Amino acid sequence: MTDLNDKYNEIINKRQQINKQLQDIMSSPILKKYFRLKEEDSKLYFEELELYRRIKYNEYNNCNHLLVYSKVTFDNFDCKTYKACGCIKCGIDSAILDFKKNDLPFDKQVMYDYFSDHCLYGNIIDEECDLELAHAIYSKIVEVYPNIDEDRLIKYFRHSLKCIKYSRVSNERKASRVKRLSLRSDFSKW
Repeated sequence: MTDLNDKYNEIINKRQQINKQLQDIMSSPILKKYFRLKEEDSKLYFEELELYRRIKYNEYNNCNHLLVYSKVTFDNFDCKTYKACGCIKCGIDSAILDFKKNDLPFDKQVMYDYFSDHCLYGNIIDEECDLELAHAIYSKIVEVYPNIDEDRLIKYFRHSLKCIKYSRVSNERKASRVKRLSLRSDFSKW
């Protein structure tokens, strides 16, 4: 029994020594500054997230959406085709609703949340296309023709998409196309 008491008292003494050292460290000016900065950083981080959310909501609300079918699925049970639309201008995509919100990165969660209060309306370009590719084509067209009207833009977009989809090209040419359109280096959804 005395061995247990001795061991117990030994542990209490060690913990008291450790707690005293911790208090000494916590009173250090550098450590106080560290915790103050961490707290300030945390506050700014949450402000940043909220401002990002508001910026994206404004962007989504003020965009005159040009929509493509970003995802088309056929349900054999219902014998129906379901189409998700995505905007080639602002990048909002209703296909995001197929995921669980908590599994998404923050920027996609903002998009997901937007759909809880809003519907996606806009001019539909009757084309099925990967949204990243569609946005890249749109960006290049607007870069070359900054004052292009929407009808001509849609015409150029369809033509460009058709050339990309239906022309057979080598892997080197595809790699060049990826660079030219500023797509991810591993892009392959032609």
